[in-house]
Amino acid sequence: MKTLILLLIVSFTLNSQPILDQGKFIPGQGQMKNIISKSLYPGFPSYSQSHLSKKFNLQKPINLNGYFYLPQEIIMYYATTAQKYQITYDAMGKWLTEYWQMLNNTVWVDDYRNTATYDANGYLVSVLGETWENNAWQNSYRGTYTNDIHGNVLTEYVEFWQNGAWGYSSRYTSTYDGSGNILTWTSENYNSGTWSYAYQYIYSYDQSGRLIEEMSQNWSGAWQYENKSLYSYNAGGQVQSETYQQYTNSQWTNTWQNNFSYDLSGNMITELVQRWINNAWTDYGRYTGTYDSHGGLLMNLYETYENNIWGNYSKSVYVNDNNGFAVQGDFFMWQNSSWVEAEGMLTIRYIFNSEYVRSGFYARKITVQYLVISGINENPQAPVNYSLAQNYPNPFNPSTVIHYSIPTTTHVTLKLFDVMGNEISTLVDVLQSPGDFDFNLSSQDLNLSSGVYFYQLRAGDFSATNKMIFMK
Repeated sequence: MKTLILLLIVSFTLNSQPILDQGKFIPGQGQMKNIISKSLYPGFPSYSQSHLSKKFNLQKPINLNGYFYLPQEIIMYYATTAQKYQITYDAMGKWLTEYWQMLNNTVWVDDYRNTATYDANGYLVSVLGETWENNAWQNSYRGTYTNDIHGNVLTEYVEFWQNGAWGYSSRYTSTYDGSGNILTWTSENYNSGTWSYAYQYIYSYDQSGRLIEEMSQNWSGAWQYENKSLYSYNAGGQVQSETYQQYTNSQWTNTWQNNFSYDLSGNMITELVQRWINNAWTDYGRYTGTYDSHGGLLMNLYETYENNIWGNYSKSVYVNDNNGFAVQGDFFMWQNSSWVEAEGMLTIRYIFNSEYVRSGFYARKITVQYLVISGINENPQAPVNYSLAQNYPNPFNPSTVIHYSIPTTTHVTLKLFDVMGNEISTLVDVLQSPGDFDFNLSSQDLNLSSGVYFYQLRAGDFSATNKMIFMK
């Protein structure tokens, strides 16, 4: 029996990460790319196209300098059975193998296996999927990748093993801009020796490099509009709203909208889900998150809105380790005025390349063991001193970049003040590891008036302030 494991990932690049999906290789997953600005913080499940598995984080990023905090074993429990998922890594944290086993009475039985290979640059070049049949591993599927000089996946070919030979099934092609943001993702099917278009996604960004539109098209002799998602951001660069539209009768029509709110630490505390009914947004559902002192999710409560009343629907509850990472998760449904164990989405988070990653699993209960890999120098050219550079351009309109350097792991705040010393916005408020950082400040996000402003960086005992000028 194959048990579905759904994927919820924010910053996922298959070049260095396991697939964490469905107990088998998923065609198109090799194109995964972090298409959202790193300034985009937690969110709740807001389902998107599976080929990018773009998800908003439930928890604030944690950066353990010099450490990779990776899932090593996850056991998913169901009403009558269980599934075990294990991952092995190399010394640099790249996944090498994935194993799935099913519990048969009291014995774990092999089910699926994925094996990855990399080139000399450390970029993924192939994934071999095998099934356990007749007491031996049998070929099942194969993914082959080409990459650009930056490691962005350009093409992915998917083949399946049939009648003793590999046969093409699909091909996925991506294009990028100069900053590495994905611009297009195109899917093709292989039939009778011919490649034919299936569907594609087109992405647009604002001047700060943040995703503002994601549009899908299907092929019917020509590209036809299908759906699109629109994104807006608050002054801190966090996603404020996500609006879904559908193309019908030669026009775009609203369907769904998610609105996000955050606490002072950057954790997302609510997501309000609304439907477009009678030309107005109507409340439909609401997610509420609670966190531990490390930003680890403790509970995710989902409520529905009926008859002008919010009522319990489901919740996931977590036990975290000392770093705020879940070691156990349990899912519950609200039935007959009480919480009852049920199967639903449970999520974990981990760290790879100083980025915060999340994965979701459909189960009644999960337990997680992590692998900590230390001594990896993710930034061999870390700056020696703290510094805050002059923004560029200056004067500016409509946006400018603030560059700063951090030589040690510390808590960093970057704030903007007017000429009278009144705080306008907290631009950055997060624990950061050594490195050079750029913050893209948009006057449109902050609704700035022409004039002089000051921006102040605080990191440990270091403090520096510079002047900037905005001219409309």
